[in-house]
Amino acid sequence: MSQEQTISDDYVIWSNEHSAWWGPKHCGYYTHLSSAGRYTRDEALKVCVHARGGREFNKNPSEVPILLADAEIFWTERGLEERYRREQQERAAEYEREASEYELDYQP
Repeated sequence: MSQEQTISDDYVIWSNEHSAWWGPKHCGYYTHLSSAGRYTRDEALKVCVHARGGREFNKNPSEVPILLADAEIFWTERGLEERYRREQQERAAEYEREASEYELDYQP
């Protein structure tokens, strides 16, 4: 990477508890990365280490610090929308399967 191509040192915080990004100045939660608060690495780690008692063994942490540059690549709004649409389609297909099984089992 050249000196001109520097990556921001900003971090964002993903809340597994709220399924959203922490807002600016520790206020609120936002579903779009572009609205998320920006934190230094130390700030983000301090929040995440102490959130809900910190990370517990073999459990997902409630809050996760993510380098903004990585989040912009990995966690695009388009990707989330596609994932949400796919999950909705899977739920609908499951519902249809269950409904058809119920109809086969149901004998009036």
